Amino acid sequence: MKAIFASVWLCIALGIALAPPPLWAAGFSGPARAHVERVIDGDTVKMRVAIWLD
Repeated sequence: MKAIFASVWLCIALGIALAPPPLWAAGFSGPARAHVERVIDGDTVKMRVAIWLD
């Protein structure tokens, strides 16, 4: 039973390690037009950002 459990965790860890990065992590450079919708606290804000071309 422990071997099966260890194998499952190994498969999960390898799947996470070898997965391609998500699309949002591909990178975006440059200034972006944004609108602050809400300030939650001193270091957290909710924003609407246009990151598509034009």
